[in-house]
Amino acid sequence: MKSLLRPQGKSRWKSLMLASALIAASLAPHAGHAAANGGVVRIVSVGEPALLNPVFDMSPEALEIYNLIFSGLIQENARAELEADLVTIVPTAANGLVKMQPNGEMSVTYKLRSGLKWHDGHPLTAEDLLFTWQVHTDPKVKYPPTPGYEQIRLVEIVNSETAIVHFHRPYGDYYRLFRHVLPRHSFRSKHWAFAKDHPYNRHPVGSGPFALKDWSRGQSAILDANPLYHRARPKLDQIRYAFKPADYHAIKDALSWADDAEILRGMSIASYDYLKNRPELDLHVISNGQIEYLLFNQQHPALADRRVRRALAFATDRKAISDLLLGLAEPAYSDQLRDSWKYNPQTENFYGNNPSQARHNLQMAGWQGDDSSVRSKNGQPLELTLTLAMGNKAHQLVGRYLQQAWKDVGIDLKVKNVAPRVLHEDLLPTGDFELTLGTWTQHPGETPFRRWHSTQAPPQGLNYARFSDYQVDEITRALQSAVNLSEQKRLYSQLGALVAEQLPALPLYYGAVLEANRKSLHNYFPNAHMGTTWNSYSWWLE
Repeated sequence: MKSLLRPQGKSRWKSLMLASALIAASLAPHAGHAAANGGVVRIVSVGEPALLNPVFDMSPEALEIYNLIFSGLIQENARAELEADLVTIVPTAANGLVKMQPNGEMSVTYKLRSGLKWHDGHPLTAEDLLFTWQVHTDPKVKYPPTPGYEQIRLVEIVNSETAIVHFHRPYGDYYRLFRHVLPRHSFRSKHWAFAKDHPYNRHPVGSGPFALKDWSRGQSAILDANPLYHRARPKLDQIRYAFKPADYHAIKDALSWADDAEILRGMSIASYDYLKNRPELDLHVISNGQIEYLLFNQQHPALADRRVRRALAFATDRKAISDLLLGLAEPAYSDQLRDSWKYNPQTENFYGNNPSQARHNLQMAGWQGDDSSVRSKNGQPLELTLTLAMGNKAHQLVGRYLQQAWKDVGIDLKVKNVAPRVLHEDLLPTGDFELTLGTWTQHPGETPFRRWHSTQAPPQGLNYARFSDYQVDEITRALQSAVNLSEQKRLYSQLGALVAEQLPALPLYYGAVLEANRKSLHNYFPNAHMGTTWNSYSWWLE
């Protein structure tokens, strides 16, 4: 049965995520089908990695292949639940493996499974954890260091299967580190330093379910099942990639690609209309881990007034924006993914589309007038400028929608297009803009502290709204040191409600891509947190 892409009303995205909610039950073989061993899965990927080394390339295309080649200490399943991968148990404060030290530091003890092997047969040990940390933080290799790893003071080797990671201070996102453990022994050659030109980056050795056999740049990659994989050899024999360019032709070309692949990944949601009548396919609209939002620069006098920001929120219909994007972009209400434990569902109750409330808030803020003209205050018209990066078609559509929607409540919105480099390197850091559309990602460097704390306006952090609220400051600082997951969840819930109320930015919709798989491929469950290949070890073909 094809995934429901156009269910009605509130059930739309509940239907889309149904498969994720049933993963645990569905990993068993389907009724009437025995889980078969063997076979080759062909994947068409829109986009290709530049390198195959997680120190240097963390693009979505690379992450999909890293799930095949590498293993991590901890992984997140499609419900954002933490699962042990290379370790025997997920460290937490409750089981005593995460501890606060008297000097204010935090330590996390990782206990590796016994008998772990790299693809080439070398033992995987705690020394490899030390090496992974070192290359992510060595200024001769990577500067600035990979976010999160710079929080570590020391990786202490207890024995070959145990390491204690010492953090300078409490670090709540410790479980996001060491997602791709690297092999120390692969970089001992005296002829090659760990750098972007190292041969390893084109033919890496890992410990994941599949080993890279061949990579022909711009064309294909072949990966064979790893007989040494710690969960047991995958059911498939091989995975073959065909790389396609991410251009306009890819939208329609997906129709022919489907003839020669079990999986299509990274497609534009515009390809849906070309694939919806293929009965052999299951289609999935999945989050790409990004959230598109409208940013208010609070240095602007009108936007510094929360009543005006509320008016803009009430005048904006997120459902209408979703419809502009074929109805396949889920409306967003928070800076957290909807299926994450960090998400507060109460944020969905703030600022629904209500033009009457928009007019009321503008009136209360002193902006007088009616819908037939531009409102004014003290002789000044309510004119705002939305600055957009050229080349982003979705943002251009949203900009045109906002112009009309806000005009209906007496606001004159002008759209200014600039080169992406100008927006991100000049205007955002200096605050030389009024409104813009931006993208939140799940990058470990985008912490709530750097995004919302009043001290984190550029260049210190990512608070481009120049937002300041003492309660938000307290919570984001507390999150910096919260280790207990239940305490983190409580703080994230409070923060979500406060940010939704204060409106430094208005979340609009979740970024999405279209994935397709043949129904003959089982246990394929796209995962917004780790990518669609996260559980490839359990895939099987009829």
